[in-house]
Amino acid sequence: MGIFKRWRRSEQREEKLPEASAKLRDALFGDTPLPALLASLNVEALGLEPWSTFSEAERARTSGETEKAIALLQAVLAMPDLDSRMYLEAWQALRSLGVDPPPVRAKDLLGVVVEVGLPGGLDLVAAWPDHCARYWNQGGGGVVWERAEGEVNTKIDELLRAGEKVLKLIGP
Repeated sequence: MGIFKRWRRSEQREEKLPEASAKLRDALFGDTPLPALLASLNVEALGLEPWSTFSEAERARTSGETEKAIALLQAVLAMPDLDSRMYLEAWQALRSLGVDPPPVRAKDLLGVVVEVGLPGGLDLVAAWPDHCARYWNQGGGGVVWERAEGEVNTKIDELLRAGEKVLKLIGP
C-alpha cells in the first residue's frame, strides 16, 4: 500500500465483519482518523511517543493551529524506529490537513495487506518493512509477528517485493 489512499473493499461487500474483527482489520492499514485513533488508546499510552506528539497535533488541529499540527505530524515522520503503521498514521493525518507526500515519496511502499474472501469470511495477511506481520484466519484465529526473524522474515520480504511490483504497475 502506498502512502496515498487505500481502497476499502469491505465497503463494497454486503456482509459485515464482526465489530472486533473489523477494528483489528482496519488497524492494519494505518489510516485511522487521528481523533478515533487517539480515542482508542489508554491514558498511559498518550504520554509515550509517538502518541504524545499525535495528541499534541490533534489539539493543535482542533484549535485551528493547522501549521503547528502539520509540523508535529512531520516530526512523527522524522522519528526513527517507529512501527511502520505509525508513519502511515502520520501520513493519514497530514493528508487530512491537505499535505500530500512529496512525489519522490508518494509511492513508497509502507505495507502490504492481502485479503482473501472465503465462504466463511476473510483470511488476511499484512506485512510492513519493519518486519512486523499479522495473519488473521476467517475462523477468528491469528498470528502476530513483531520484528520477525528467520523464514518468516524472508516471507515478509517476498511479500513486500511483490507489493512493490504491484505498486509500480497500478499505484497505491
